[in-house]
Amino acid sequence: MATYDYLYRAPLMVSMRRARTRFLRDQEIFCDGRYRPLEGDMVWRHRRTRSLARHLHAWTFYYHLRPFGEEHDRQILDLLIRILREWRAVVGLPPTRIPMSYHDETTAQRTIALTCLIKDYAELLTSAQRDTVLEIIREGAALLVSEEFHSSGTNHGMYQDLALLAAAPFLEDGERTAELAHSRLTDYFETSFTGDGIHREQSPEYHCLVTSHIRRYVQAIADERPETATRLRRLLESAEPYALLSISPLGAFAPVSDVTSTPVLATGYARSFSSEEYRFAVTQGSQGNPPSLHQLIAEDTGVAVYRADWRDPDSLYLYFSAAYNADYHKHSDDLSLYLVHRGLELIREAGPNGYQMEDPYTVYAFSSFAHNTLIVDGAGLPRIEPDAQHKVGLVSVPTRSGTPFAVRGRQSRFTGVEHHRQVSVHQPKRQGSQSVRIEDTITAEQLHDYDLLWHFGPEVVAELDGTTVRIADRHGSAVATMRFTSQTQLTLSMVRGQTEPQIQGWYFPQMGRPMPAQTVIVSLSASDAIVHTDIDLR
Repeated sequence: MATYDYLYRAPLMVSMRRARTRFLRDQEIFCDGRYRPLEGDMVWRHRRTRSLARHLHAWTFYYHLRPFGEEHDRQILDLLIRILREWRAVVGLPPTRIPMSYHDETTAQRTIALTCLIKDYAELLTSAQRDTVLEIIREGAALLVSEEFHSSGTNHGMYQDLALLAAAPFLEDGERTAELAHSRLTDYFETSFTGDGIHREQSPEYHCLVTSHIRRYVQAIADERPETATRLRRLLESAEPYALLSISPLGAFAPVSDVTSTPVLATGYARSFSSEEYRFAVTQGSQGNPPSLHQLIAEDTGVAVYRADWRDPDSLYLYFSAAYNADYHKHSDDLSLYLVHRGLELIREAGPNGYQMEDPYTVYAFSSFAHNTLIVDGAGLPRIEPDAQHKVGLVSVPTRSGTPFAVRGRQSRFTGVEHHRQVSVHQPKRQGSQSVRIEDTITAEQLHDYDLLWHFGPEVVAELDGTTVRIADRHGSAVATMRFTSQTQLTLSMVRGQTEPQIQGWYFPQMGRPMPAQTVIVSLSASDAIVHTDIDLR
């Protein structure tokens, strides 16, 4: 019989022991990276950040309180049941005034955590305690089966259906519920990837998150649903090239969409694929075999990636995005570019600040102003736009000797303005490093003020000289030169850590932690214009 116990988290024993001690001694729970006081039932009443509220109401703190088979297990269980009853008394049933308590994914994660609890403590639960846990599991499941509550086509919906599979043994109509979950889950897995094998939610992290769940799901259903398992294995094979090339020479995913700067090796994504090539990418070449794949041009998705040399950590890495495949996790990053050379982020994205939309830095992080994109008349693109996915795309460009990589992206989401960006890599004729040429072609019927933004990484220093930007590392050694040319007059300016009139020149090494970063703004006034950006690498 299929088991979904892999959904239950297993923290390190040392951190669990510490959390169990503080839970009993200090009435604290380890949640969202910190210890939080229970304060009676006030833990459920305080206003929280979106992230913390999701973790609290999802009961993710439970996994640090799993039983050890020792005398303190009974005390921990009794306290867990007490705070679960307090949670239910404070929150009630939906609709509720407590934010995030019945969020779509939060409800799923709480249901998973409570099925873990009821299995972990099966021998210690009294009849009344078991009834309390079962009641809340069943209330959650009643929401999760509802089509109105189900977040169809998203990773949140995936978790909802995985939660139903975990909860099915505890439900009166468990078999029917499990069939519904299998049906919705299989449909999601088979429709959430593009023809290139890339997850539609714009993010390498979510790509690996979902493929990891597919892999574990296939293992769980292989005997009972062999045909489905076979189809999903083929999907996994097509998904690996993007995961592989999304890892930069720095050992982290390219910071596009909601991707953080955490090394892949420090996350669960390091186990998303088991090939020696993926291991090589994750470990920055210390283990595994170097991949033979050096570029991926995914026209159906709108993503192109180039990696010059897997064996040389100082070689060129480039990630170009002209992708709009889903609204979830979409940023206003149409035609944005990320570039690494000599182990330094020369051109980077701001990265995510989180999901607190009342925070102006979060609004900035989602906006065009935080990406290497076009601004028209002082305005960027909306993050999402109904029926606009066809307005963004990418095609391969025929290459010749000395040009190993060339693509052309387009976006027509600005009213009356079309933007094309061609990106090509050029080999040196003699000894030396490669160069990158970016050709921005902007067309419109009316005169507009255009700004092209270029954000520099935190480990480099950019110096502006007319229409040239010289880029050095922190020790002053030259690493690249950017030259901007056009038949239209260009004006260049540099900002760093600006807050007025528009937030500009920031990046986020962690969510919620804005740090100043240099940004060059290439300004011009025209209807039609072509701007060449030549990046000579040293």
